[in-house]
Amino acid sequence: MKLGLQLYTVRDLLATDFHGTLEAISKLGFDGVELAGQYGGLEPRDLKRVLLDLKLEVAGMHVALETLETDLDYQISAARVLGAGYLVCPWLDAALYVNGWDGVIQRLQALKQRLEGSGVGLAYHNHTFELDVQPRPLEAIAAAGIPLEFDMAWAHAAGVDPNEFLARHAGQIPLLHVKDVTKISNAPGMDGWRTVELGRGHVPLSSALEAAQSAGVEWFLLEQDACALPTLESVRISLEWWRARS
Repeated sequence: MKLGLQLYTVRDLLATDFHGTLEAISKLGFDGVELAGQYGGLEPRDLKRVLLDLKLEVAGMHVALETLETDLDYQISAARVLGAGYLVCPWLDAALYVNGWDGVIQRLQALKQRLEGSGVGLAYHNHTFELDVQPRPLEAIAAAGIPLEFDMAWAHAAGVDPNEFLARHAGQIPLLHVKDVTKISNAPGMDGWRTVELGRGHVPLSSALEAAQSAGVEWFLLEQDACALPTLESVRISLEWWRARS
């Protein structure tokens, strides 16, 4: 199975030393990365050369829904050059679904249809808000045929068993965010949940990863939204946990 790092984790380092940060990720032994809007000022072909030199593949690219709709041809071209299999809708502003999810799902379906035959797929990345209400919007998105980039930690924070979800949606989850969270009463955002290094939180990681393998996940992507430690130290700790369980 392929292991990558979601580059949102190291966004602070990329902003000051783009190439050096990618080099550090490569030296840690990751198979690839998932892009999250930072390209170091490089055009796709130049970035591809950098990644090839570092032996890093591109699992996917996080691109806002509105950008996918208005600039899809360029995003497809960039994904093809970079070898990214998926364009991922990473987040939705609450205004888009305040009156329900039907409109959002129709927009995702339209994008999926436009991508057919391109060699690039669409995926949807969840947080808690797609899972903490009934009926669960993420279930409706999956039922509409949209592949998922499932975030096991935010599912756990929403009260959803990631093992059960992964088993029930086998074949629909090509990308998995491998993440741990703990409950902190004064933590900002996400109702007091804070991301921590793997094995230091409350997510049933080992069983969820076994379920993910059975579910046909293609890429396992480590991510930590916020790090109390220096960022690369947090990444190393999570990587040590990953390797210890392998």
